[in-house]
Amino acid sequence: MNLIKHTKIFVILLTFISCNNKGNDSFSSDSESQFESNVNEKVENSKFVYAVFTVEEPELIIKKEEYYSEDPYDLRLKYKDVYDVELNKVFYKSEIQEIYRYNEDIKYKILDDFQNEVNNQLILKKSVYSNNLWIKCKDDALRDLFKNYEFKIIDREVNSFDSYSEASKSKETF
Repeated sequence: MNLIKHTKIFVILLTFISCNNKGNDSFSSDSESQFESNVNEKVENSKFVYAVFTVEEPELIIKKEEYYSEDPYDLRLKYKDVYDVELNKVFYKSEIQEIYRYNEDIKYKILDDFQNEVNNQLILKKSVYSNNLWIKCKDDALRDLFKNYEFKIIDREVNSFDSYSEASKSKETF
């Protein structure tokens, strides 16, 4: 009789343990599917982005111009410096970033952060340009005219892609 009693208890415990394991399995698979959906959501909502700024940069150009003296006895060829400023369009590109839940707010945050970096680089370039004017340009009137040329950001944009390879290929075109 004791054996039957113990066997019944054993069967009940075995059934109870078996039911608990099935409950844990269903919890585990629910948790795993939720994790997978979160990962898939991140992958689906992620974008690979980089910023591109187009900047107009002045550059001092010095050319040598040939001329002859008006003195009929001086037949030697002479040279004088001719000064000009060329406005170059230069592209500044940020690093490619992977952004989850990309939206307009994030776009403008990327643009503003990158503009701070570009402005820091332009401060140095402005200084070099200004020094070149004072050192190399000997014509005071032209120097005063050329110092008014500005380094200007004329366009800023963020390009977004679904894959890193697309972003990288696009970035090479600038």
